[in-house]
Amino acid sequence: MSNISKALITFVVWATIALTFHHFVSNKIFDNCFVETKSTQLILANIELPKIIVTEINNDTIFVFNESISIVKNTDSIFFTSDNSSVTDSIKNYLSNNYDKNLTITGTFSSKENLEDLGFKRAEFLKNMFITSNINPDRIEIYQIEKTEIFKENNTTNNGIKLAFKNRNQLLVDSLETNISNKILHLNFTDNFKIIDSLQLNEYIPYLKRYSKKYPTSEITITGHTDNDGFYQNNLVKGLNWANTTRDFLMNKGLNTIPIITNSKGEAEPIANKYTEEGKAKNRRIEIKIIK
Repeated sequence: MSNISKALITFVVWATIALTFHHFVSNKIFDNCFVETKSTQLILANIELPKIIVTEINNDTIFVFNESISIVKNTDSIFFTSDNSSVTDSIKNYLSNNYDKNLTITGTFSSKENLEDLGFKRAEFLKNMFITSNINPDRIEIYQIEKTEIFKENNTTNNGIKLAFKNRNQLLVDSLETNISNKILHLNFTDNFKIIDSLQLNEYIPYLKRYSKKYPTSEITITGHTDNDGFYQNNLVKGLNWANTTRDFLMNKGLNTIPIITNSKGEAEPIANKYTEEGKAKNRRIEIKIIK
């Protein structure tokens, strides 16, 4: 056996003895060698990590995010523990799909802090963050609440901001629903009755979906109106085709739980001067009416 082989075998033997001795001394005598067992895994699994929970005012949970919002004692600044895009996008979509709801932000403050109205200021700080992400400021309300002990030893807390959705003012909701149930859309169609630009419809659909969910026994009537170019009878057919196309578009977007009736008035009911181009453009329209 070569000297190199003897040296290698000797090294392995002594290394094994040393590691065995180290484990025995550390674990048996000093008890500081950590071995993860099923019980330690269970403890780790039961540790409750901070979360952002968005509720209704009645405390029904709407969203839960695996991140948190931290506040710092004696400052109005707040910090997300990670990228806040999922929180922002979810809130934005919820408000877009629920015209009768507002977001409330409640900032917490402690009587032991040395600045006034820190709860409001923290809520305002978060509101401005949401506004920069194109959430309508009119849909955000801010409040504050006082708690005696909220900060940890490092002068921070993950429980300083509460997010919740609440019902909007009923008079405002009634006004919105009047507009939703009596909608005029100026859509452009191709010669074979395809919608050229669906932006108006896409903006209207979330309102229409929420309305039909609130009032499931409603009935939608879509009426096509044309200008006075061409023959009267042809315009009746054209208006009906526009209405049918609009109906199909809505149904393909998920509005298929309530009845949708289509009809046409052709050129018979102008709302503007039918002899000018500007007036004709206004007369070419889709009217959507909803009966509860």
